[in-house]
Amino acid sequence: LAALGTASAVIVSLCLARRSARFRGTLSVNIGAGIHPHIDIETRYIAIKLVNTSQRNVKVTGIGWRVIPWPDKSLLHQLIDPMYHLPQGTLPVMLMPGDDQTWYVDIQDGEWFTHVCDDRKRRPRNIFVCSALSDGTMCERKVGKGILKWFKDGWDRAHQS
Repeated sequence: LAALGTASAVIVSLCLARRSARFRGTLSVNIGAGIHPHIDIETRYIAIKLVNTSQRNVKVTGIGWRVIPWPDKSLLHQLIDPMYHLPQGTLPVMLMPGDDQTWYVDIQDGEWFTHVCDDRKRRPRNIFVCSALSDGTMCERKVGKGILKWFKDGWDRAHQS
C-alpha cells in the first residue's frame, strides 16, 4: 500500500512538472479602429494579442499567419511597423507569467489584404494567426469569420481580371 502511494505521488508530481514546463497562452486577433482626436479620420488595424497564462517565462520571437490552402507551409512572418500613437509591442519580447503584449498591423483601408494575397494562386479557406516562441514551439489560433472575409475580399480584388 505504501509503495502504491509513493508511485502515485511520483506520477502526479511528474505530470505537474511537465504541465508547468509547457507554454500555455491566449492568442487573439481582432480588427479595430483608431480615431485621431485632431484629425477627422478613422484608421483600421489588426490587433494581435498574446497573453502568457503559463507559469514560466516565454520569449516571443515572431508573429505571423498560416493560410490554408496555400502550398508553402511556412509562416508568413508579420513585420511590425510603428502605428501612429498606439502603444506598439516589440519583437522579440520576453513575457513573464500573466504578462501580455499587443501588436498592431495597419491594413491601409483593406489594401494590406490585397497586397498579401496578390501573388497567391488559391483563395484562402482558413487562416491562423501564429506566434513563434524561442524554444521552437508555435502558438496559433484560427481567425474569426470577419478577418477571413477581409482576406478573401483581398484575394478577390487582387485576382480581378
